[in-house]
Amino acid sequence: MNKQGILTLALGMLLGANMVMGVWFVSVLQKPAQSAYGQTAGTDGSISVGTGSLQGRGDADAFYLFDHNTKKLAVYAASGNRFELIAVRNTKYDWKYDEFPAKGHKPSVSDVKKQTGG
Repeated sequence: MNKQGILTLALGMLLGANMVMGVWFVSVLQKPAQSAYGQTAGTDGSISVGTGSLQGRGDADAFYLFDHNTKKLAVYAASGNRFELIAVRNTKYDWKYDEFPAKGHKPSVSDVKKQTGG
């Protein structure tokens, strides 16, 4: 093989490697930063657990715990070797709303009920 043939082969290999690296880089950029996972627990499925990330807390992960019997939601932050309770809310009365804020959704729940005969 002459000098021009070797250069052509080397150039082809470099271009191929660059294409593979470019495709890999684009695929890495398109993956979500972090997925959220959920699971139920308890013998009767009365506890739901979810995980995710917390905005504004650095690299903290979120741990959500919902008790279906008491309708309470607890939110925890986990970072390094720290596990911290962030918030607790009794959502019993939140579930009384058909929609919130009352006129914030289009179409409203009451409009959909009227339109569908519900």
